[in-house]
Amino acid sequence: MPLGVTGVTLRELVSAYSVFPALGQQAPLHLVREIRDERGKTIYKADEKTRKVCDPPLAWLIHDLLRGVVLRGTASRLPDDGLDHVAGKTGTTSDYRDAWFIGYAPDLITGLWLGSDSGRPLRLSAAEAAVPVWASYMNKLPLSNADIPPPNGVVFRDVDPSNGGLWEPGCSGPVREAFLEGAEPTPGCRGESIRIPPQVAFSRGNPEPPAIDEQKARDWVNQLLNGEGQQTAPIETRPVVIVRPHGRFPEIVIEETHEDHKGKKWKSHKGKKGRR
Repeated sequence: MPLGVTGVTLRELVSAYSVFPALGQQAPLHLVREIRDERGKTIYKADEKTRKVCDPPLAWLIHDLLRGVVLRGTASRLPDDGLDHVAGKTGTTSDYRDAWFIGYAPDLITGLWLGSDSGRPLRLSAAEAAVPVWASYMNKLPLSNADIPPPNGVVFRDVDPSNGGLWEPGCSGPVREAFLEGAEPTPGCRGESIRIPPQVAFSRGNPEPPAIDEQKARDWVNQLLNGEGQQTAPIETRPVVIVRPHGRFPEIVIEETHEDHKGKKWKSHKGKKGRR
Protein backbone atom coordinates (compact mmCIF):
# COMPACT_ATOMS: atom_id res chain seq x y z
CA MET A 1 0.00 0.00 0.00
CA PRO A 2 2.70 2.58 0.74
CA LEU A 3 3.81 4.89 -2.07
CA GLY A 4 7.28 6.40 -2.11
CA VAL A 5 8.79 3.81 0.25
CA THR A 6 10.58 1.41 -2.09
CA GLY A 7 11.65 1.34 -5.70
CA VAL A 8 8.77 0.28 -7.98
CA THR A 9 7.61 1.40 -11.39
CA LEU A 10 4.41 3.27 -12.10
CA ARG A 11 3.26 0.29 -14.16
CA GLU A 12 3.69 -2.02 -11.16
CA LEU A 13 1.76 0.33 -8.88
CA VAL A 14 -1.14 0.73 -11.30
CA SER A 15 -1.30 -3.06 -11.69
CA ALA A 16 -1.32 -3.56 -7.92
CA TYR A 17 -4.02 -0.97 -7.22
CA SER A 18 -6.24 -2.29 -10.01
CA VAL A 19 -7.06 -5.21 -7.73
CA PHE A 20 -9.16 -3.10 -5.35
CA PRO A 21 -11.93 -1.80 -7.66
CA ALA A 22 -12.00 -5.26 -9.29
CA LEU A 23 -12.59 -6.87 -5.87
CA GLY A 24 -9.53 -9.09 -5.89
CA GLN A 25 -9.19 -9.81 -9.60
CA GLN A 26 -6.08 -8.70 -11.51
CA ALA A 27 -5.81 -8.43 -15.28
CA PRO A 28 -2.44 -8.31 -17.10
CA LEU A 29 -1.50 -4.83 -18.31
CA HIS A 30 -0.92 -4.32 -22.01
CA LEU A 31 -0.46 -1.44 -24.45
CA VAL A 32 -2.19 -3.07 -27.45
CA ARG A 33 -5.48 -4.90 -27.01
CA GLU A 34 -5.99 -6.19 -30.55
CA ILE A 35 -4.50 -5.94 -34.06
CA ARG A 36 -6.48 -6.62 -37.23
CA ASP A 37 -5.30 -6.83 -40.82
CA GLU A 38 -6.82 -5.02 -43.79
CA ARG A 39 -9.49 -7.68 -44.09
CA GLY A 40 -10.58 -7.29 -40.49
CA LYS A 41 -9.04 -10.57 -39.36
CA THR A 42 -7.62 -10.53 -35.86
CA ILE A 43 -3.90 -11.32 -36.00
CA TYR A 44 -3.12 -10.47 -32.38
CA LYS A 45 -5.17 -10.25 -29.23
CA ALA A 46 -3.83 -9.55 -25.78
CA ASP A 47 -4.43 -12.02 -23.00
CA GLU A 48 -7.01 -10.32 -20.77
CA LYS A 49 -7.71 -13.31 -18.56
CA THR A 50 -7.91 -12.19 -14.94
CA ARG A 51 -6.57 -14.02 -11.93
CA LYS A 52 -7.66 -13.90 -8.33
CA VAL A 53 -5.05 -12.42 -6.02
CA CYS A 54 -7.11 -11.78 -2.87
CA ASP A 55 -10.60 -12.37 -1.51
CA PRO A 56 -13.32 -9.85 -2.47
CA PRO A 57 -14.08 -8.74 1.12
CA LEU A 58 -10.43 -7.90 1.77
CA ALA A 59 -10.12 -6.00 -1.52
CA TRP A 60 -13.28 -4.02 -0.74
CA LEU A 61 -12.04 -3.05 2.74
CA ILE A 62 -8.86 -1.63 1.20
CA HIS A 63 -11.02 0.16 -1.35
CA ASP A 64 -13.00 1.63 1.53
CA LEU A 65 -9.77 2.89 3.13
CA LEU A 66 -8.74 4.49 -0.18
CA ARG A 67 -12.13 6.20 -0.33
CA GLY A 68 -11.28 7.66 3.05
CA VAL A 69 -8.11 9.20 1.59
CA VAL A 70 -10.35 11.18 -0.77
CA LEU A 71 -13.12 12.03 1.69
CA ARG A 72 -11.05 12.76 4.80
CA GLY A 73 -7.35 12.43 4.03
CA THR A 74 -4.49 13.81 1.98
CA ALA A 75 -6.53 13.85 -1.26
CA SER A 76 -9.55 15.61 0.27
CA ARG A 77 -9.37 18.39 -2.32
CA LEU A 78 -10.73 15.98 -4.96
CA PRO A 79 -14.41 16.34 -3.96
CA ASP A 80 -14.01 20.09 -4.53
CA ASP A 81 -12.84 19.21 -8.05
CA GLY A 82 -15.98 17.17 -8.68
CA LEU A 83 -14.29 13.83 -8.00
CA ASP A 84 -16.00 12.74 -4.81
CA HIS A 85 -16.70 9.27 -6.27
CA VAL A 86 -13.06 8.20 -6.71
CA ALA A 87 -10.57 6.46 -4.42
CA GLY A 88 -6.80 6.67 -4.28
CA LYS A 89 -3.56 7.06 -2.39
CA THR A 90 -0.99 9.85 -2.23
CA GLY A 91 2.70 9.10 -1.84
CA THR A 92 5.61 11.40 -1.02
CA THR A 93 9.18 10.07 -0.93
CA SER A 94 11.76 10.99 1.67
CA ASP A 95 13.10 14.53 1.41
CA TYR A 96 10.11 15.35 -0.86
CA ARG A 97 12.02 13.98 -3.84
CA ASP A 98 9.01 12.51 -5.72
CA ALA A 99 5.24 12.86 -5.61
CA TRP A 100 2.82 10.08 -6.53
CA PHE A 101 -0.89 9.57 -6.80
CA ILE A 102 -2.66 6.37 -7.77
CA GLY A 103 -6.42 6.74 -8.06
CA TYR A 104 -9.40 5.19 -9.73
CA ALA A 105 -13.06 5.37 -10.62
CA PRO A 106 -14.92 2.06 -10.95
CA ASP A 107 -14.01 1.85 -14.64
CA LEU A 108 -10.57 3.47 -14.86
CA ILE A 109 -7.38 3.54 -12.80
CA THR A 110 -4.66 6.12 -13.41
CA GLY A 111 -1.23 6.59 -11.87
CA LEU A 112 0.85 9.76 -11.76
CA TRP A 113 4.48 10.35 -10.85
CA LEU A 114 6.14 13.75 -10.60
CA GLY A 115 9.85 14.14 -10.02
CA SER A 116 13.23 14.63 -11.62
CA ASP A 117 15.25 12.00 -13.48
CA SER A 118 18.33 13.37 -11.74
CA GLY A 119 16.85 12.64 -8.32
CA ARG A 120 16.76 16.26 -7.23
CA PRO A 121 13.98 16.86 -4.69
CA LEU A 122 10.68 18.10 -6.02
CA ARG A 123 10.15 19.77 -2.62
CA LEU A 124 6.39 19.41 -2.83
CA SER A 125 4.11 16.83 -1.26
CA ALA A 126 1.89 14.58 -3.35
CA ALA A 127 -1.16 16.47 -2.12
CA GLU A 128 0.34 19.72 -3.39
CA ALA A 129 1.81 18.50 -6.67
CA ALA A 130 0.37 15.19 -7.88
CA VAL A 131 -3.29 15.36 -6.82
CA PRO A 132 -4.14 18.58 -8.75
CA VAL A 133 -2.56 17.24 -11.96
CA TRP A 134 -4.35 13.90 -11.59
CA ALA A 135 -7.66 15.69 -11.00
CA SER A 136 -7.21 17.89 -14.06
CA TYR A 137 -6.73 14.81 -16.26
CA MET A 138 -9.51 12.68 -14.78
CA ASN A 139 -12.02 15.50 -14.93
CA LYS A 140 -11.80 15.47 -18.72
CA LEU A 141 -12.80 11.79 -19.00
CA PRO A 142 -16.26 10.19 -18.99
CA LEU A 143 -15.94 8.25 -15.73
CA SER A 144 -18.45 6.06 -13.98
CA ASN A 145 -19.57 7.50 -10.64
CA ALA A 146 -21.22 4.29 -9.48
CA ASP A 147 -20.50 2.91 -6.05
CA ILE A 148 -18.62 -0.36 -5.67
CA PRO A 149 -20.98 -2.33 -3.39
CA PRO A 150 -19.51 -4.37 -0.55
CA PRO A 151 -19.45 -8.12 -1.25
CA ASN A 152 -20.61 -10.85 1.07
CA GLY A 153 -18.24 -11.16 3.99
CA VAL A 154 -18.20 -7.44 4.88
CA VAL A 155 -20.21 -6.27 7.89
CA PHE A 156 -20.79 -2.81 9.34
CA ARG A 157 -20.82 -1.71 12.94
CA ASP A 158 -21.16 1.58 14.81
CA VAL A 159 -18.00 2.15 16.85
CA ASP A 160 -16.60 4.66 19.29
CA PRO A 161 -13.85 6.53 17.36
CA SER A 162 -11.76 7.10 20.49
CA ASN A 163 -11.18 3.44 21.35
CA GLY A 164 -12.64 1.27 18.56
CA GLY A 165 -15.22 -0.43 20.79
CA LEU A 166 -18.82 -1.03 19.80
CA TRP A 167 -20.81 2.14 20.26
CA GLU A 168 -23.20 2.43 23.18
CA PRO A 169 -25.28 5.38 24.38
CA GLY A 170 -23.08 7.87 26.18
CA CYS A 171 -19.96 7.06 24.13
CA SER A 172 -18.24 9.22 21.53
CA GLY A 173 -19.43 9.03 17.97
CA PRO A 174 -20.81 6.86 16.58
CA VAL A 175 -18.76 6.18 13.46
CA ARG A 176 -19.95 3.57 10.97
CA GLU A 177 -17.04 1.24 10.07
CA ALA A 178 -16.66 -1.82 7.86
CA PHE A 179 -15.10 -5.09 9.03
CA LEU A 180 -14.43 -8.58 7.75
CA GLU A 181 -17.18 -10.82 8.99
CA GLY A 182 -15.98 -12.43 12.18
CA ALA A 183 -13.37 -9.71 12.84
CA GLU A 184 -15.75 -6.97 14.01
CA PRO A 185 -15.21 -5.63 17.55
CA THR A 186 -17.18 -7.26 20.32
CA PRO A 187 -16.38 -5.28 23.50
CA GLY A 188 -18.48 -2.18 24.00
CA CYS A 189 -17.01 1.22 24.70
CA ARG A 190 -18.24 0.89 28.32
CA GLY A 191 -18.65 4.64 28.64
CA GLU A 192 -14.93 5.07 29.40
CA SER A 193 -13.94 6.78 26.15
CA ILE A 194 -12.82 10.34 25.60
CA ARG A 195 -15.80 12.41 24.51
CA ILE A 196 -15.29 13.34 20.85
CA PRO A 197 -18.04 15.15 18.90
CA PRO A 198 -19.26 13.03 15.95
CA GLN A 199 -18.26 15.66 13.39
CA VAL A 200 -14.59 15.32 14.41
CA ALA A 201 -14.45 11.74 13.23
CA PHE A 202 -15.88 12.71 9.85
CA SER A 203 -13.96 15.96 9.35
CA ARG A 204 -12.37 16.37 5.93
CA GLY A 205 -8.77 17.21 5.30
CA ASN A 206 -5.82 15.60 7.04
CA PRO A 207 -3.01 17.13 5.00
CA GLU A 208 0.49 15.80 4.65
CA PRO A 209 3.18 17.57 6.68
CA PRO A 210 4.31 20.89 5.20
CA ALA A 211 6.77 20.43 2.39
CA ILE A 212 9.34 22.78 3.93
CA ASP A 213 9.75 22.99 7.68
CA GLU A 214 12.08 25.53 9.27
CA GLN A 215 15.07 23.20 9.55
CA LYS A 216 14.68 22.10 5.93
CA ALA A 217 14.45 25.71 4.78
CA ARG A 218 17.66 26.44 6.68
CA ASP A 219 19.42 23.46 5.05
CA TRP A 220 18.34 24.37 1.54
CA VAL A 221 19.33 28.02 1.85
CA ASN A 222 22.74 26.95 3.19
CA GLN A 223 23.18 24.56 0.27
CA LEU A 224 22.24 27.31 -2.16
CA LEU A 225 24.85 29.68 -0.76
CA ASN A 226 27.64 27.39 0.38
CA GLY A 227 27.40 24.14 -1.56
CA GLU A 228 25.68 20.80 -1.22
CA GLY A 229 27.88 19.47 1.59
CA GLN A 230 27.30 22.31 4.03
CA GLN A 231 25.87 21.18 7.35
CA THR A 232 23.61 23.30 9.51
CA ALA A 233 23.10 23.52 13.21
CA PRO A 234 19.88 22.34 14.85
CA ILE A 235 17.18 24.92 14.65
CA GLU A 236 17.39 26.67 18.00
CA THR A 237 17.18 29.95 16.10
CA ARG A 238 14.95 30.86 13.22
CA PRO A 239 16.57 31.65 9.84
CA VAL A 240 15.51 34.87 8.17
CA VAL A 241 16.07 35.36 4.45
CA ILE A 242 16.32 38.99 3.37
CA VAL A 243 16.52 39.86 -0.31
CA ARG A 244 17.77 43.36 -1.05
CA PRO A 245 18.05 45.09 -4.45
CA HIS A 246 21.68 45.11 -5.55
CA GLY A 247 22.30 46.04 -9.17
CA ARG A 248 21.24 43.35 -11.64
CA PHE A 249 21.29 40.59 -9.01
CA PRO A 250 19.67 40.67 -5.59
CA GLU A 251 21.78 40.40 -2.46
CA ILE A 252 20.70 37.55 -0.17
CA VAL A 253 21.41 37.94 3.54
CA ILE A 254 20.85 35.09 5.97
CA GLU A 255 20.43 36.21 9.54
CA GLU A 256 19.17 34.58 12.71
CA THR A 257 16.24 35.74 14.80
CA HIS A 258 16.37 34.66 18.43
CA GLU A 259 13.39 34.41 20.72
CA ASP A 260 13.40 34.38 24.51
CA HIS A 261 10.55 33.16 26.68
CA LYS A 262 8.91 36.59 26.60
CA GLY A 263 8.68 36.59 22.84
CA LYS A 264 11.13 39.47 22.29
CA LYS A 265 13.19 39.29 19.12
CA TRP A 266 16.57 40.61 18.13
CA LYS A 267 18.97 39.88 15.30
CA SER A 268 22.50 38.57 15.71
CA HIS A 269 25.45 39.92 13.77
CA LYS A 270 26.50 36.51 12.49
CA GLY A 271 24.64 36.70 9.22
CA LYS A 272 26.11 34.96 6.18
CA LYS A 273 26.04 36.72 2.85
CA GLY A 274 26.07 35.45 -0.65
CA ARG A 275 25.03 36.39 -4.11
CA ARG A 276 22.69 34.63 -6.46
